[in-house]
Amino acid sequence: LPSYKNFKGTIDEISDNNRYLVSGEISILDDNSIEISELPIRTWTQAYKEDVLEPMLHGTDKIAAMITDYKEYHTESTVRFVIKMSPEKLAQAEAQGLHKVFKIQSNISTQSMVLFDHMGCIRRYESVLDVLKDFYELRLKYYGKRKHFMEGMLAAESLKLDNVARFILEKIEGTIVIENKKKKEIISMLTRHGYDSDPIKAWKEAISKDVVSMVYSLGDSPVIKPLVLVELQVL
Repeated sequence: LPSYKNFKGTIDEISDNNRYLVSGEISILDDNSIEISELPIRTWTQAYKEDVLEPMLHGTDKIAAMITDYKEYHTESTVRFVIKMSPEKLAQAEAQGLHKVFKIQSNISTQSMVLFDHMGCIRRYESVLDVLKDFYELRLKYYGKRKHFMEGMLAAESLKLDNVARFILEKIEGTIVIENKKKKEIISMLTRHGYDSDPIKAWKEAISKDVVSMVYSLGDSPVIKPLVLVELQVL
């Protein structure tokens, strides 16, 4: 079944044709009050109030007023309408079906999903599984590149720390003497002792060349290319 983050309602399959019924949450509080705590997917709070509750409150040319009042207690992430109506109207709405009367059900379909692929081309996918299959190989490739990137970064940091630790020990032992020496002499001495100049800088320069080469190989891909450019800027 499809799922939506933070959606508290229900989604039920209504046919074998990838069609689903999406229901919000509605409950009876007492003899003349009901509460709506979730709206269907893609239903905006303001639009629901204007298109459903206001006509039910004031009536229209086609329908008589059904509710007497409503209050809103929403937060940034939740919906809550408390609606007042006569016991008779509430009983009538309950008999007809609260979800139907208050229009908090909608249909969705996953039969035709039109998406951009990794090259920026529009494609039609028949199912979520087809989307996963299409992107699996690409994501696996870039997971490998990310792993290689992180391993290189950690190896460079480790090498730098090894150099620092060895320098401290050799300084304590007197193997290395830097007092009263010019910077050029110190650098030359450290090089002779096998110290790495700057492992992290060297790694960044090497990885930057790889990223630049990758950017050119991607052409004008609008999906992957910006991500690689961000990686380059981080360096």
